[in-house]
Amino acid sequence: MGKQPYRLPVLGAHATISAMPLHAHVAASAVDRLLLAETTSQHVRRSWSSRIDLGLLIVGGLVILVALVRWIGRGRPNPLRKSPERPNRMPPDAILFPFLIYAILALVIMGIGRWLGAAENDKHVNLLANNISQIAGAFVCLVVARRWFAGGARTFVLGLNPSPARRLLAWTVLMWAAALPLAEAMLRAVESSVHRVQPDYVLPQHIVVETLMTGGEPAWFIMTLWLGAVVIAPIAEEFFFRGLLQTSLVDLARQGLFRERPVAARWMAVAAAGVAFGLSHMAQWHAVPALAVFGIMLGVAYERTGSLVPPILMHALFNLTTLIGLSLG
Repeated sequence: MGKQPYRLPVLGAHATISAMPLHAHVAASAVDRLLLAETTSQHVRRSWSSRIDLGLLIVGGLVILVALVRWIGRGRPNPLRKSPERPNRMPPDAILFPFLIYAILALVIMGIGRWLGAAENDKHVNLLANNISQIAGAFVCLVVARRWFAGGARTFVLGLNPSPARRLLAWTVLMWAAALPLAEAMLRAVESSVHRVQPDYVLPQHIVVETLMTGGEPAWFIMTLWLGAVVIAPIAEEFFFRGLLQTSLVDLARQGLFRERPVAARWMAVAAAGVAFGLSHMAQWHAVPALAVFGIMLGVAYERTGSLVPPILMHALFNLTTLIGLSLG
């Protein structure tokens, strides 16, 4: 009878291997051990990631519960009734300047990349274009603020009467924790609805998420991804969506429909800027409602403190926890 093949278990599957010399068996066994160790490591990382996610959601739920109890106990006051003012002379069309700079510069950089031979959707070029354009857009936001905000760029970022650092940090942590379960619930609801209608539909992923999930990129590129997501994007997007857009919407509402209801004008601006923030991520359309909810929480933190520091830090923490979760599996 000739030599019969045998089956070797590898990662829960079975690989058929023909009879082989002893040194080949040893090599196969070593590879098997390495693969098993890597699988075990991945399971451990995923377990820790799930525990961290669950812990954050529980903490966020408790923060919301405590806030609701305190709000009811105080007679349900309007949360924005004591919000600080942001005096400015900014014309409504001023918000177009940073947007146009961002869009034009991104198109120019991507055009140069294609001219140099890069593919149309080359993620290295797209990342470079996005980061550079956001830095330029943030700089233009500061230029606009320096020209039209009372107190200039410093007041634009820190507020007219800067709050103590401890208060800003407290607002950052509490609002970020409360935003997590709200955004997560909205995201899960949309994803569940989509998969109920089309079970095999693959939802689009953000380029950063997709890159980290697929792997294989050089260290410098991964570091640039983290820098863009955790530092550049939070600063640039909060300067624009909260600092300029939300402030401009408050002023417009107070001059129009909400002339006699200044606090309602703030709520309208918070909601509108939050929705605009969500729609700016339309490439991941299923995440738009969740990001709009998160944008509203960012807007509330901005209105209550008058400073861009809490929304910037909240945004950075939100992106950081997402990247850490991906890194853990």
